[in-house]
Amino acid sequence: LVDYSIDDRFLIVTYLRRQLPDRMVCYDAATHEVVHSSDVHTKDFDATIAHHPNGRLIAYENSEAAIVFWDMVDRKELRRFRLGYSINDCCFNSTGSELALVASDGKTLSFIDTETGAENRRLQSRDPKASPLISIAWSSDDKLVAACRLDASIEVWSVPQQRLCSIMQGHLSTITSV
Repeated sequence: LVDYSIDDRFLIVTYLRRQLPDRMVCYDAATHEVVHSSDVHTKDFDATIAHHPNGRLIAYENSEAAIVFWDMVDRKELRRFRLGYSINDCCFNSTGSELALVASDGKTLSFIDTETGAENRRLQSRDPKASPLISIAWSSDDKLVAACRLDASIEVWSVPQQRLCSIMQGHLSTITSV
C-alpha cells in the first residue's frame, strides 16, 4: 500500500515483511523524512489506514488490534482504542467525527466516535451465507456507506436509518476496495 494524505503533505507506505510484523511508515512528502512508523495489522496485503479529512491525522489498526489516531504534523499519538476484534477496513466520515469499521468477521459494520471510542451504531449483515465484507467508504453527505464483499457485490447502507438500501451485483471480478 502506498498512499498520499489528502493534502499531499505525507506519503504512507506499508511494508510487508516475512517473519516480522508488517510495518507502516509515514514520510514527509517534501523532505522524505520519516514522520512516524509502526507495526500494523494487514489483511491480504493491505493495511487498514484511514486519512482524516483535515489532512494531518491518520487512523490505523496496529498489530495488537487497536485503532491508533496519529497526528502526522505534531508527530504524536493522540489516542488509541482497543476494539476487542480485528478489522478489514476503516474510513472517516466527512467531518472526521466518526470512523466506520468493517469487522474481520466480515458481517459487521461498526461506527465509532473518534474522540471517545464509543460505538455509535452497529449494522449487521442478515445473510449468514454471504461472502465477507472487506472494504467500506462513506458518501460525501455521510448518509450512506458502501461496503464491498469478496463475491463482487456492493452493499449500500443508510447510516441514519441503519438499514440496507441496496445490493449491487453483477460485477465480473472481486472488488477489493470502495
